[in-house]
Parts: sequence; C-alpha cells; structure tokens
Amino acid sequence: QMRVGLRRLRAAISVFKDVVQGPQCDGIKRELEWLTEQLGPARDLDVFVQKGVAPVRNSGQGRIEIALLQKELEKRRDRAVVQARQAAAGNRYRKAVLDCGFWIANGDWSVTHEAATVARRDRAAVDFAAQELSRRLKKIARKVRRLERLQPLQRHKLRIAIKKLRYATEFFSSLYRGRKAEKRRARLAKLLKTLQSALGELNDITAHGRLAREYARPRRHVSKEAQTAFAMGLVTGKEEERTASLVAKARGAGKRLVKQPLFWSSQ
Repeated sequence: QMRVGLRRLRAAISVFKDVVQGPQCDGIKRELEWLTEQLGPARDLDVFVQKGVAPVRNSGQGRIEIALLQKELEKRRDRAVVQARQAAAGNRYRKAVLDCGFWIANGDWSVTHEAATVARRDRAAVDFAAQELSRRLKKIARKVRRLERLQPLQRHKLRIAIKKLRYATEFFSSLYRGRKAEKRRARLAKLLKTLQSALGELNDITAHGRLAREYARPRRHVSKEAQTAFAMGLVTGKEEERTASLVAKARGAGKRLVKQPLFWSSQ
C-alpha cells in the first residue's frame, strides 16, 4: 500500500509539473524515488514467488528443483522486506515525509509571485485538466498503435504513462459530473487498467528473465545452484509462453482505448 501511495503521489507531481516545478520539487522527487527503490525488491520478489514459481511447483517436471528455488527466493524476499522496514524506520524516511508534507501545504510553488508561475497556478482547473488529459492520451495512443514493435523498455515506459493517465482521471473526476461523463470515465478507467495490467505482467516477465540470468551464471559450482538454475529456466520458460497472449490482450485494449469517447468532452 505504501508503494501504491508513492506511485499516486509521484504521478500527481508529474501531472502538475508545470505548476509545482522548482528546486524544492526536484528534492522531493529524489527522496520519493529513493523510497520507491527501497520497497521495490520486496514487491518484485514476492510477485515472482506468488505468480511465477508457486503455480508451476506441482506441475510435474522439476518439483524438487522448483521447491529449492522457491525457498531461495523467499529468503531473498525476506531480506528485501527487512531492507524496506529499515528504510521506513529511518531518519531519512521521516525527513522525507515531513518535507513533502510542508512542500504540499506551503511550498515555493504555492507562494511565489513570479508571473509565469502565478499564471499557471491560477488557471481554471477544468481547462488545465482537459489539456493535460488530452495530451497524455494522445501520446499513449501513438505508442499503442505500434505496440507489437515496442521493445521491453519502451513497453515499460508506456505502462508508466498509462498508469499516470489512469491516476489523473481519478484526480480530476470531480470536475466532470453527470451520467454521461461518469460512464465514459468508468469505461476509460477499465481500459487503462486492463492495458496497464497486461503491460505490467510483460514487464515482470522481462524482470524475471534478468533474474534468471543471475542463476544461469552461478558463482559457485555446487549442486544446489545448478538445481535452482534449472528450476529458474523452467519457470521463466513458462512465463515466456504467455508473452504473445499478453501482447494481444494489451493490443486489444489499446484499440478500444483510442476509440473511447473523452469524458472531459462530454458536457
């Protein structure tokens, strides 16, 4: 849940970057990125254990090896959880939370009299929202049309852009009331979530492939490492089989997305 909160906060800073940009904002972003990095390994390893390893543990081939791999990954995950807890219990975390709270409440972006910043800050929210949502959707639509040709890093960046747009539609939802707008927003949110989920799974598969390469080059030539390397190959191979269907799922959601009526243009 802390990671979800961080993602939403970082998305808000991105959406409102023209309003809040400045040295203080840069410092806040660095600290939020640091905290995200402290929490990431625990999440990534937990996802791999739960969604990658556990489902194939009793599938037949390599049961003993997969059990050994799961035990090893759970140890790594537990160490990563300790790292996350230590970060959240430390002075840097406490300072980051306080600095962020003060910046939101009374940062330089909110009190400056610099003309350009004041003009951006005083724009009507509904005008700002329509422009920002349209800009982000247009950028995503261009990339979705060539989804099959995107490399893993490009898909990862697209997923982040989709996530930010999905959060932005929630941030601005109160500006667009009425049955038509709410129905359109719900349909758009569903498509964005489907697209984000498929791309997220593809990104996890790519990350698991990188992790597999660590086990393919063991530092010590002993039986256990050979067995876990074998198991890692089985697990990641199973995951790779899902790549084509996930790309197709994302492509289908993307096609529907570009045709979706805009809820911010329905009033």
